[in-house]
Amino acid sequence: MAIHFDSSTVTSDRLIIWLYRCLALAWIAKGYLGWFYLITASNNGFNLLSGAGWIDFFALVVIPVLDIIAGVSLWISWRWGGSVWASVAVGYVCLALSKGTYMQSILPISAVFLLLILHMARVFLVHGKFKKQMKIL
Repeated sequence: MAIHFDSSTVTSDRLIIWLYRCLALAWIAKGYLGWFYLITASNNGFNLLSGAGWIDFFALVVIPVLDIIAGVSLWISWRWGGSVWASVAVGYVCLALSKGTYMQSILPISAVFLLLILHMARVFLVHGKFKKQMKIL
């Protein structure tokens, strides 16, 4: 037994797929740059758990790992990968708004927020546009 989606009802817009893949590459690069920053930090007074404690740890260690996971999931499967990316992006925006020391300007925050709005608009527009049909063979 196999479940197949009718190809006439499921759209595969190439432009949207490649835009998400470009976003995935940027997000993977963001994750690697976060790890590069952590690895190349000088040892002069650098303490991972100093200052705000777990918020700094989350910003320096966990967010770059989640960025790479979100980028890879966005590249592999743009249907569910968008949800993973949106979750990580919301976490990034919330962290950036709560602690502005590692986010150097308002430009990255506003860019990610704009991308989140565009992603949600695409999800709602495409979701209401057609109905998926399944065939069980």
